[in-house]
Amino acid sequence: MSNVPYQTAITKEAVTGLVERVVCHHQTSYGFCVLLLKAADHQAPVTVIGRVSRVSPGEWLEATGRWDRNHLYGLQFIADDLRVKPPTSQGDVLRYLASPMAKGIDPKLRNQLTQSLAQQKGIRKIMTFLSDHGMGPLWAVRIYRTYGAEAGEKLRTNPYRLAHDIPEMEFRDIDWIAKRMGSAHEELNRVLGGIAYVLGKGMEKGSCGIPQNELVAEAARLLQVDKRSVSAALKTEINEGEIIEARSGHTLCAFPAFIAHAEHAIAARLLDLASSTPCWGKVDADSALSWLRAVGGFLLSKQQVDAVRQALTSKVSVITGGPGVGKSTAVRSTLTILGQMGVRVLLCAPTSQAAKRMSDATGCETQNIQQLLALDPSHGGLKHDEHNPLPCDLLVLSEASMIDVPHMHALIRALPYHASLLIVGDTDMTPSIGPGQVLADIIHSDAVPVVRMSSLFRQEQQSRIVINAHRVRQGQAPDLKCLGGRSECYFLPVNESTEAHWHVLNLVRYYLPDSFGFDPIDDIQILCPDEYANAGAKELNQTLQLNLNSAHYHVSVERFGWRFAPGDKVMQTRNDHTKCVFNGEMGRVIDVRCSEEELEVNFEGRQVTYDFGELDELVPAYATTIHKAQGSEYRAVIIPVFMEHLAMLKRSLLYTGITRGKELVILVGQEEAVKLATQLSAEQNRWTRLQDCLTPHRK
Repeated sequence: MSNVPYQTAITKEAVTGLVERVVCHHQTSYGFCVLLLKAADHQAPVTVIGRVSRVSPGEWLEATGRWDRNHLYGLQFIADDLRVKPPTSQGDVLRYLASPMAKGIDPKLRNQLTQSLAQQKGIRKIMTFLSDHGMGPLWAVRIYRTYGAEAGEKLRTNPYRLAHDIPEMEFRDIDWIAKRMGSAHEELNRVLGGIAYVLGKGMEKGSCGIPQNELVAEAARLLQVDKRSVSAALKTEINEGEIIEARSGHTLCAFPAFIAHAEHAIAARLLDLASSTPCWGKVDADSALSWLRAVGGFLLSKQQVDAVRQALTSKVSVITGGPGVGKSTAVRSTLTILGQMGVRVLLCAPTSQAAKRMSDATGCETQNIQQLLALDPSHGGLKHDEHNPLPCDLLVLSEASMIDVPHMHALIRALPYHASLLIVGDTDMTPSIGPGQVLADIIHSDAVPVVRMSSLFRQEQQSRIVINAHRVRQGQAPDLKCLGGRSECYFLPVNESTEAHWHVLNLVRYYLPDSFGFDPIDDIQILCPDEYANAGAKELNQTLQLNLNSAHYHVSVERFGWRFAPGDKVMQTRNDHTKCVFNGEMGRVIDVRCSEEELEVNFEGRQVTYDFGELDELVPAYATTIHKAQGSEYRAVIIPVFMEHLAMLKRSLLYTGITRGKELVILVGQEEAVKLATQLSAEQNRWTRLQDCLTPHRK
């Protein structure tokens, strides 16, 4: 007979035992959970309700609280404090090894067992430490991933290091942790943390640095301290080399040292390439082009001929232009000639989607930059750098408008000294998500040979999508048809942004599948100018997920503000080299294993497994921002365009969105907003120094 009491106890009690089942665990609600505990002296499982950062079946739990009888659910233990304990006895260890927390560990290998137990103990210790200092479970997991077992010691020494190491954290949260640890309002570490935070926010917007006067004013406002305190701290960072003082154009800016050194290194290597000749020697371009016409049947325009000639004779060159002007044909022609000469060529692009497009266009294998440089798990660095360069004589970089300064620096470091570099991209696209405007700075510097391609190749054969993209590129409103006619570009007028999600849902769920045969999830992509506005990606994701995939919610998991279920369309949000999944890749959830706390995603034939604690790397992707879709293509694209989007919706963004569609593009919204977007060409200024480094004579 069970010893569970049958009346509510007033005094606090303790219950310890094995977690048999996690009934629910909401990390977004500060770790609220309902657990079934196999406790000592209790024959039946005990229902425990409380809050804990992480918990899995098979773990040992110590709960302190009180008993309560619920009129619906019966007797429950309401825990004021929950602590997960590592197993100690031999039997406990064996049961622990059978739980998801220690999956993959062979019980016969003592060292693996010891390592696993020590790791879990370390995780729990730091989670407890972070919880005691006011940090919720979601950020606690992220902090542990960043610092590992040293997290507690590092944060005790300087909690404001979070502003530099985890720039996604809001400064008020960092301030809260620091104050709980006893940090003073005026202390130097706090001011330095504020400076790092403001610089980090600038980099999130694409700048490599910030004008010094703006940096001082913004940091003082954030910290609520005098500007003189910020100026003094900034001077200290400059003197110690942590921040570089340099000009962007005529404006004196402050740059984080790592990004300033990266821009300088990129410029130095490009200038060296521009002053050298290709390793394959002198090429008779006219004879090579004649051979190309005779053997391959290539009929090139004058601009394409100029691009091929330049790529054959220059050690570094740029081909730029919009869709349909023949950039890919020029690259393919160049590679055909050089291939006949035995030149070793590698092709890469900033994302997997962009790499796939280049592969399709040229017929040559193209890798994303992360795959090309290859992470070395043995030391966490890249396999290819200046000490182990890439095995090539020519490196082709496609979709170069997307590449940021850190990735360009890594690519330049891995380029062999003898090798040439061919850069291909469209400067009218939105610039990189990361810091810098590499392609634009290179072109505007005039330090590297550039061929600008502008003529539509075989214009009469071009799709309305390409023609309208060029209209937007030139500042003209696109020529759109109303739904019902036969076209590739349509406009659906909607007066209010609050009504957009119903119209978008109708298009995705009914109209496009019935009229064009598109699959609602696989073929149609919603591209939004903004993430959080009405008719933004977040709102539309919630609507589409609920209406297109709610049948599978009975086996779903909720983590980090999103629910995931089998069938959901998801996007990877950051590079994960251990899984070989990279930022921007899209897949479909194929399985949610709640008992093992695992979720499985199919990325175009590759099955990738995520622990529930890693689901902050995924977001639903029925809708995404235009910026995140750069480099990708979809059969059908729907773009909401409203006046409230104009803070984000500039000409380059609309142009980028339209060019993502292969067969169909539909703009949904206000005609006035579409016209205004085509006229708004001025992008928010990005503060960089690459162009200045490439043109030192102008300083």
